Amino acid sequence: MKKNKKHHEFIPEFDSSSSMLFSLGNYLFGRDEAVGLPPKLPSLLGDVINLTPLALRKSGYRVGGVSEAVSTRFLKKVTDEDISKWIIDAYPRRKYPAVVIGSANGALIHLCSMLGVPWIPQTVLVAVKRTMDPDEIIKDMEWGKKPAEVLKKRLPGFRLHQMHDPIQDRIMITNMGYFRIKRLKLGGHLEKYIEDTLLPGGTVIISDCDYTWPAHKVDNLHYFQTGGLGDVSGKEYAEGSTRVKKFLEKEGSERKKWDVPSPLEDVPEAEWGYDKSLDADIKELAREKGYKVRRIRYRHPDIMGPLAADMTRQWYKNNGIDDERYLVECFALLEPLLAARTGSIPFWMAFNTQTSFDMLRRYMGQKTGVKELYVMIMSNAVEGIGLVPLKDWKKFMKNTAAKSDFLGIDGDLYPFDLGSFIKYYKDLRKKIKTRYFLPYRMCLEEFTEMLKKKGEKYEVEFKQVYLK
Repeated sequence: MKKNKKHHEFIPEFDSSSSMLFSLGNYLFGRDEAVGLPPKLPSLLGDVINLTPLALRKSGYRVGGVSEAVSTRFLKKVTDEDISKWIIDAYPRRKYPAVVIGSANGALIHLCSMLGVPWIPQTVLVAVKRTMDPDEIIKDMEWGKKPAEVLKKRLPGFRLHQMHDPIQDRIMITNMGYFRIKRLKLGGHLEKYIEDTLLPGGTVIISDCDYTWPAHKVDNLHYFQTGGLGDVSGKEYAEGSTRVKKFLEKEGSERKKWDVPSPLEDVPEAEWGYDKSLDADIKELAREKGYKVRRIRYRHPDIMGPLAADMTRQWYKNNGIDDERYLVECFALLEPLLAARTGSIPFWMAFNTQTSFDMLRRYMGQKTGVKELYVMIMSNAVEGIGLVPLKDWKKFMKNTAAKSDFLGIDGDLYPFDLGSFIKYYKDLRKKIKTRYFLPYRMCLEEFTEMLKKKGEKYEVEFKQVYLK
């Protein structure tokens, strides 16, 4: 008998927000296990997956994603209470000096780990089953109007950003539509959670990624976004280019460019951008309860990587850890608990394309005496525009550290190395033998002073929003 879906089962675990939520939850619980995978799942299974033909691997990747999508009918059961409970249940119930709320960011998750505090995502993904040619963008927007009406009725405190990326999400969007929903109101359940867990006079920290994207306004609560973070701009998705034409040819499409809904306007990017409509509720709660409010503001997800790496390096040194070992993470592949236990300085990249790689290369180019470098890069079964080839990775790694290695990656198969989602965690535990006790959490005052001093250098603004 097919299992009935219960609360929060409409939120896929493969998404960025989900992976970051559960990774931070594992850290706060002290739970050493891979996100989304059974702890005893053998890494050999990853090798078995990679032995299958490419077409079968792609099909398995698609089927795995679709298994976490829901039918349009199921959307009538979605509630804000379920979303809030999904977030709250990820963390241990105890008192915290601060709560972070807002944009998803892997580097931010390491800062939350450093402070020992929870993060509340503003944006979560709802994936809805349907079949669609990945290049039929306007057709997908028209399809999305019906499920969007259901979601708007069920979730009045949210804005929908329907997202269709025919490059990076090409495999997945064939059988599911993406609705990234942004919270505009805290809602009673999250307000109570903050009141129950935040220490008197504590601080709410807003993660404000000021990253925008040209999107089509279907109505006031429904935007449609073509494309997303990577090496192709929103303008290039809409207008086309030589490399877009070549990509479509390689994928077997007869198109030379995509037809994109118009007109377009710049709005918070669906997955990473912060919608400041939520500020009003946060400030009101702070006034009522005597909390402070601060904002971490940054213009692009990748900007946080260098800042978090250097702050983590200093945090380790304060705790007697000085191994000069770096761990490169990518998208949903991040392990704050194992990073801290192995004394590995984490550098998080938003994606596997040239823009993120260049940020990493600039950062590591300023470092000397790097002893070890380990790299986890996401395989998404697409040779997307701007994908960094393995030869460039190998050259970078060789020139950067005395010892370097990939974690979970089969270089001959990347980016179709779908077994890496299973292998990376076991590989990390196996290849880095060093173990430490978790460092003492950094006090909020020290964190605040360090972030204020370092922020300008990294183009990250950390300011007081409201002080009781």
